Amino acid sequence: MSKVDVLIQRFDPGLPLPAYAHAGDAGADLVTAVDVELPPASGPGSRRASGSRCRTATPLSFTPVPVWALGLG
Repeated sequence: MSKVDVLIQRFDPGLPLPAYAHAGDAGADLVTAVDVELPPASGPGSRRASGSRCRTATPLSFTPVPVWALGLG
């Protein structure tokens, strides 16, 4: 795996920086600033805005992609 430098500006030092949970993970986990819960009736593809309290700068052809880790913990 090659190394990619990502610049991060934190707005809330109380939140952890993005980090890989396990070796070999495809991406780093980004913690939200608030707890978010969608009711089961919301269904697949439901979404809600939630701030991460950080800003990232990634190299060209890379992008941060939020993904819900439902049922993982």
